[in-house]
Amino acid sequence: MIHLVNSSHRHLYGRELDEFHRERHRQFVIERGWPLRSVDGGEYDDYDDDKALYLVGLSLDGDIGWDAESGQPPRAACYRMSFLI
Repeated sequence: MIHLVNSSHRHLYGRELDEFHRERHRQFVIERGWPLRSVDGGEYDDYDDDKALYLVGLSLDGDIGWDAESGQPPRAACYRMSFLI
């Protein structure tokens, strides 16, 4: 299920958004070597403010966007969801 998260209820998705930003850090900073700002192991940019909207894909168990067979996050999911709508 896809959840649309904004500033009015972002506090309800703390764990999921932390995981989302850690995945962005892994894909862009570690794997691609981009010189992006990282805080507490997560990648954040100027668009991660009170106006940001996040699409968070959750499984029925509440896991964020994991591939059930491999146990790994989809390779492009973080990239696709990191842009503003």
